[in-house]
Parts: sequence; structure tokens; C-alpha cells
Amino acid sequence: MHKKSLVPIRMNKYDTLLVLFNQTVITYLYFSCIPYFITVAVHNLSILSILSNLSKLAIYYIVYISWFYTTHRILHIRCIYNKIHNVHHKYKNTISYYAFYAHPLEHILVTLIGMTLGPMLINTNINVIRIWFHLGVLNTLNAH
Repeated sequence: MHKKSLVPIRMNKYDTLLVLFNQTVITYLYFSCIPYFITVAVHNLSILSILSNLSKLAIYYIVYISWFYTTHRILHIRCIYNKIHNVHHKYKNTISYYAFYAHPLEHILVTLIGMTLGPMLINTNINVIRIWFHLGVLNTLNAH
């Protein structure tokens, strides 16, 4: 492991390939299945619809945070941590690029499933789903 420092640690080419693999291949395959799980409602811009959509975003956030907390705690169980989650903790610096450096299984179970659980449970229009995913990426980048 690297000592924690303020100087960014340069990723080697294999680590960079893992980030690219997670963000392209794994994410594309996962999201290509989304139409089978999420029912998209008809677009409506009334005030009630806007309030309804904001409440759905709040529910999505509660679902995501609950999922993330639970799965992240499970990933810190020693045997799971050593095989899967330690990949994500290889780099100690808090840089956005390292946020997506994770084992592909962790990327699917924690990030992708976590972000899509809310929309799978409560249908909404596609624009709300787009906003939700953009907020999710911004939150992840900001947290790292």
C-alpha cells in the first residue's frame, strides 16, 4: 500500500484499463438491460408532476444511500475486503478519477445496482432518470 500523501499517485496502465473497463464495458452491458427493468411514464410538466418527480428523486436518494451503506459495510468484512474491496482502497488520495477504480463486481453490486434500484421500484419519466444518474455521478466524484 502507498503512504497517504498530498501528491497524486500515478496509476499504472492496468489500473487505468480497469477504470475504463468498468466505465465502458460493464456499465454499457448493465444499462443495456435497464429498459427491461424500468417502466418509463409519459412526460408531464404540471406543478404536481414536478413535485412528484422531486419526491421520486428524494426516494431514489434514500434507496441509494441505504443500499450503498449496506453493501459498503459488507465489503469491509475481512474476507470480502481482501478479495474485492481492497482494489478500490489501493489509492489513498482523494481524487475523482480514483472513485471509479474498483473491482468490476463491486462496480456492479454497489454502484450500478444502487443507482438503478430506485427507478426500478418507482417508475418515472426518462428525464428524471437522466437527472438522477447525473446527480449520482456528480455525488461520487465529489465524495472522492
